[in-house]
Amino acid sequence: DQTVCHGGTLSDISLSGTPSGDVTFSWTVDNNHTAAGLSSPTGSGATITFGNAVNNTTSPITVKVTVTPIISSMPACIGVSETFTITVNPKPTLNNIPASPTICSGKTFNYGPTSGTTGTTITWSRPAVSGITEAETTNQTGEVNETLTNTTTNAIDVTYTFKLTTTTNGCENTQYVTVKVNPKPDAGTINGATEVCINSTIPLTSTGPSGGVWRSEDMSIATVVSDGTVTGVSTGVVKIWYVVTDANGCSDSVSITITVTDELDYPDIRLRLCSSVGTVNLSKYLDTVGVQSVSWSGISILPNGELDAYGLHSPGTYTFKYTVTAGCLNTTKVRKVYVKMLGAGESPHFRDTVKICYKQAQTVNINQLFGLESGGMLSPEPAVAPYVTQTSHGGTIFDGKAFYEATPTKVPYHGADVVMVTFTYMPAGCLTGKTYKLVIVLTDKL
Repeated sequence: DQTVCHGGTLSDISLSGTPSGDVTFSWTVDNNHTAAGLSSPTGSGATITFGNAVNNTTSPITVKVTVTPIISSMPACIGVSETFTITVNPKPTLNNIPASPTICSGKTFNYGPTSGTTGTTITWSRPAVSGITEAETTNQTGEVNETLTNTTTNAIDVTYTFKLTTTTNGCENTQYVTVKVNPKPDAGTINGATEVCINSTIPLTSTGPSGGVWRSEDMSIATVVSDGTVTGVSTGVVKIWYVVTDANGCSDSVSITITVTDELDYPDIRLRLCSSVGTVNLSKYLDTVGVQSVSWSGISILPNGELDAYGLHSPGTYTFKYTVTAGCLNTTKVRKVYVKMLGAGESPHFRDTVKICYKQAQTVNINQLFGLESGGMLSPEPAVAPYVTQTSHGGTIFDGKAFYEATPTKVPYHGADVVMVTFTYMPAGCLTGKTYKLVIVLTDKL
């Protein structure tokens, strides 16, 4: 008997019998003679010559060969037949080889090798390839799941080697899968301004190939059209992308961060003071966001905004001016400063409650909003504190929009669309000793 793997060589069989020299042989194959490399299922002679074993199935093939001796001088005298067996085991093969796999540079090649031959183990390797970033991979098992990066401008073939071994009989096979890694295009870099006003436009260009697609990460903040023109829609920060795709379907993208700002409208400043406070820096009543320059004018006031309250002895209202260049378009505006010098028993602020649309309350200057006298202590309620900042001049800025959107359930409601925010104010100077409650009503309906 003989056992071989597919493609293996079978040993020829020499036949002999007695009486010597007067015996010939005939033989037959019960089935699958081709598996034993035989051209015919029958034959005769003193030698059975086999070819290479053939088994293209996934299971072993058994070939039975029966040999019968015959006396040459007496053909009717037939001896006892003998049978021997040839077993041809299958060579394990991959049964799911992908056809012409192709990926883009930087993408993942996925392939789970399997074999229909029972008891087959599979290992795979990939050599290092010039132009491919990833180092070689050896003696791996399981699924191929590799990112391949092509650093050139030409397609590169990467060949994986799969070694298959059948554990029950030791038959082996080696097969190959070649994946083409196409280079990806270069989207280049984006050139252009990084700030745009609401309802204004800026042009963007890319150093990459033409014909790409411009995209906005958030069209509620800014839109972009096919030629790269960006239009500001609402205040915020947004990424604008340029995406290019080549004939192979490979793509690359590049982005730029755009800030959309609004034209700022600086109001008149109103405040109340005690003459005992001395010098007051009026800048604390001015929101410094977007300010390019500011100048002040009037009696007892210096160009840097310092007001000498001692110089205003008599109770009454004094008017000054300030000129500010600010906003998205750097517009220059002239506004007034109304200073009320307090007499006995007068309130340290103009109003107790202010109602504001929350969408317009991103940078609320509390000192300006209520016209607070200088030198007092202003304290927000605990839930509001994370949304309050101080300017370099001592002013208090409240981001009502962020507070309204993030924490409306943490404060009392007065209807589904109204949130009340409370600040406690303790004045200084001639009004020391009293505490006042200041309320901002944030709403989405005015």
